[in-house]
Amino acid sequence: MQGRHRGRRGTSIRGNGQDFFHDRQLFLGRRQNPVGQNLHKQTERDPCVDLRGVEHTGIRGKTMQAWKDCFMLMLKTVFPNNAAEMQKFYLTLIRHSPKISVRAFLHRFTTVAGYVVELPGVIHSRDATDTTKAVAPYEDSELANIMKHAFSLKWKTQYALVHKAPPTVEYLQNPMEKIEVAIPLQNTNGGSKNGGSRGRCLL
Repeated sequence: MQGRHRGRRGTSIRGNGQDFFHDRQLFLGRRQNPVGQNLHKQTERDPCVDLRGVEHTGIRGKTMQAWKDCFMLMLKTVFPNNAAEMQKFYLTLIRHSPKISVRAFLHRFTTVAGYVVELPGVIHSRDATDTTKAVAPYEDSELANIMKHAFSLKWKTQYALVHKAPPTVEYLQNPMEKIEVAIPLQNTNGGSKNGGSRGRCLL
């Protein structure tokens, strides 16, 4: 990052050749505050302990990596250590709700899938080993196929008559919207609506 950044009620602090964005809304710096305690432990304490519980000598300073670690520690106050792994698995359980259009469903699904890389994973915990890897998001083709299987059996059967496995979400959207119009399904209230079948996890 180059230069200095300023925002409402925030300052930019340079450390070790990088800018450490110190947002007072998130990192008040008050040691009686849990977030402020993490900030102190990660930037001013010698030695400091990283996310994996490994002790490092020397004051770390307010570097960008320190900011990322503090932010991850803040997330871990509300999310479990394996939240990223759980979120990635959850995507395979989602089923299309008959109350939502295909376009809106695919948009929401894509948004939820994007959270995977933002959440804490095992790699950010003391359970991590040298072989532990960060949770990677699904590739476009993988995500598109998971989305396809979220629709009703009738819709998937109709799709398979003409199309092969979707390479991208954009490719999947066009034929599914046509099927949505051609084969309306019953919604949960018994009325006819262009939607999909019910499932355990509706989006």
